[in-house]
Amino acid sequence: MVNEQVLDERLAVLEAARPWSPRVIAKLEGHIRTADDEALFRINPLTFAKDKVLAEDEVIDLLLHATVCRLFRMDWLLLCPKCSCVVESFSSLQGVHNRYHCQLCQSDFEAVLDDFIAVTFTVSPDLREIAFHHPEQLSAADRFFKVGGTRDGRLPDGTPFVEVQRSVTRAVIDLPPGQSSWLEADASEGTVVGLTLEGRAAVLYPIEGPPAAEPQHFEVVFGEKVRKHTARKAAPGRLSLHIRNITSELGTFILAVLPPGMEVGPCPDPLCAIPYGQAAAHHPDFSRPVPLRGDPRERRDRRSRHHPFVYGSEGLDCSLREDR
Repeated sequence: MVNEQVLDERLAVLEAARPWSPRVIAKLEGHIRTADDEALFRINPLTFAKDKVLAEDEVIDLLLHATVCRLFRMDWLLLCPKCSCVVESFSSLQGVHNRYHCQLCQSDFEAVLDDFIAVTFTVSPDLREIAFHHPEQLSAADRFFKVGGTRDGRLPDGTPFVEVQRSVTRAVIDLPPGQSSWLEADASEGTVVGLTLEGRAAVLYPIEGPPAAEPQHFEVVFGEKVRKHTARKAAPGRLSLHIRNITSELGTFILAVLPPGMEVGPCPDPLCAIPYGQAAAHHPDFSRPVPLRGDPRERRDRRSRHHPFVYGSEGLDCSLREDR
């Protein structure tokens, strides 16, 4: 439900921020009022521009001003170029380090604004509350695919890679704190994979050899953070996983069976460009240079590779201030 008073007050401020093209404000208002919850979560400004038949530059300007007016909240996302997942989400780029680790495909990358960082916009909860403001209340599948993933990672034919991931998934479950869970899967070939959003378990079972006469049992512990897959061969047949959550936090576990030739992490075809952080960062409303955290020598190296700064406007978000 939309808070009409809040919407009217903040739209009036947005309208007065600058001259807008005809119907721009009306289209944004209509989206806030009628779009489903998912369409108001992590809005990609370039996708929004295309869907609403608006100029990209003006939409970026619109959403930045709408963030100042508290119609939306802005998030910066670190994206994995292999599995198209959201590695981390930040309210500002001060939280982003030069290097990061994907907890799903267990790979390490350098954070490059051109390639792996995206800016998105989510409707403010005091304007319109949506399910994604409370991810702990979502189903395990929605939390994994819709919060932990992005539809902006696409194959050359336009297919969102998250749909490829869904197609090989056998189960996505919650792991209650301090409890055990069981999953079973039949696999005659390929690779059985078990992963967690939280990076506290990662298992890999290549299917090889003659079929097993009895179910094969595997113990999986959801505990300390891991940085590589635990691998063990399995025979064709039924696999039974006993998953123990020894932490005090809720976990999310996905079980998938990859077909032969499909590797863990990399998509079968190159992903089309998914980031749009550079477009926002080079926008006139982003005027102050804020270097990425990390070793100063690395920052100098990055400048020489034309990835010099992340830009922030003090008026846009006071948290985008340079580290003192």
